[in-house]
Amino acid sequence: MATTNPKPDYYAILEVRPGATHDEIKASYRRLARVHHPDKNDGARSSTIKTQQEKVSHLDSIYVEVQQLNGAWEVLGDSGRRAAYDRSRPAQTTARPPPPPPQQQQQAPPASQPAQEEEESEESRAERASRERREWLTWEKAQEEAIAQCQAGMVASEAEIAALAAANDPAIRLKRVLLGCQKSRLDWLLKTLAQRRVQEDVRLRVEREEEVSRERAARERSQRGAGR
Repeated sequence: MATTNPKPDYYAILEVRPGATHDEIKASYRRLARVHHPDKNDGARSSTIKTQQEKVSHLDSIYVEVQQLNGAWEVLGDSGRRAAYDRSRPAQTTARPPPPPPQQQQQAPPASQPAQEEEESEESRAERASRERREWLTWEKAQEEAIAQCQAGMVASEAEIAALAAANDPAIRLKRVLLGCQKSRLDWLLKTLAQRRVQEDVRLRVEREEEVSRERAARERSQRGAGR
């Protein structure tokens, strides 16, 4: 038997009772928008968020919360949509659903493996270098795709903000929060890509230097053997 996902409880999301007036719902919506704005309590978060990846995960969770608030307001803030929602809403009030887990961040490829033993065969070295290069190119492509998606999302958010500003719609506050989260995520993605490109350039340079050193050592051994 197929199961259907229950509808979200918009009243619980906006923290109002089902019989709340439009003004009460609007006031709660604006209050929650301020609470979830990333600029409201940066000082309190800075003591607990240690890494850039933790910061992006935190912003992703804010993004989800804001999406829930925005969806609830779009329904309950409109009398016609609210009436339709009330007719389809279960009689009991369900608890506010927890936000889905934050979007998984792009993981950097594993660091270069430790230097192999001197006796490592030429074939093994070539295989290792090829594998590391493939891993890097795969990660670089995924990172570039994530950046492109983030940039496209920002363009859409900016267009929505412009439309909401023209209509003087209070939902513009949440859209601005979403845009702020997208900008922070884009900055992190670009910074991480730039750092890993520098690391990859260093790895390739060291790899070439090691190859030159091995070739020179091989020539010296060959010359010593010929002089005996």
